[in-house]
Amino acid sequence: MAEDQKMEVAEQNLAERTGEVECRIYTWPPASEKRGKEWFLPALNFRRRFHDGKYHVKDFDQWALGEGLLESIPPRTYEDGRLNPEWSAHTRRRDHIIHGLRNAGSHPRMFQEGNVDPFTITHRNGSHYYWVVPPLAAIGDNTLYPQKILENLVKKIGVLLQSTDWTRYSIDSRIRCGAYYEHLQMDAERYKNELDQQIKHATKLLRVLEKEGLSLPILEEIEAS
Repeated sequence: MAEDQKMEVAEQNLAERTGEVECRIYTWPPASEKRGKEWFLPALNFRRRFHDGKYHVKDFDQWALGEGLLESIPPRTYEDGRLNPEWSAHTRRRDHIIHGLRNAGSHPRMFQEGNVDPFTITHRNGSHYYWVVPPLAAIGDNTLYPQKILENLVKKIGVLLQSTDWTRYSIDSRIRCGAYYEHLQMDAERYKNELDQQIKHATKLLRVLEKEGLSLPILEEIEAS
């Protein structure tokens, strides 16, 4: 049976099992050849060292130092407790390395050319740990979904409107600006609720994929947060 016929049969079978009117196998557009190419070799070495799981940031720093990606690891504070100004530069460099590894690690060339499993790196705010996970597992990471961005946008717009001397403008303009802000709040709340539903949908989907062998080292931590 030809490949396109197999896909058609699989789509029909899935539709019958789920009761969905339309089930189709989605074809993703090809990944950009430029994305992550310069970080391909470091990403290969990283993946060979770090399997799916949770790792302390010190483990990452030591690996990066050994690979020559970091020149040194400065102390976070001086002996008197003052913050070392070199530490901020170090964390920026670390973030730059992680960004490069993410781009390269989540590219198909990892398994097509490197013969290793693709990966991405995720981090919880305030945590001293990183999670190395399959790219597919990361769709359940709620830090990817911009609820906080929307909340911050509403707050920032509110500050701008609060700081305006409305006696300099007409009543009509004040009414229009107020209506704009109320609609912004409602749209942000609606969008946040939609994102919450997408996160729940992603989590359920990942639980199904877990039964097919997908590694989910971070999902329990996400669900508990």
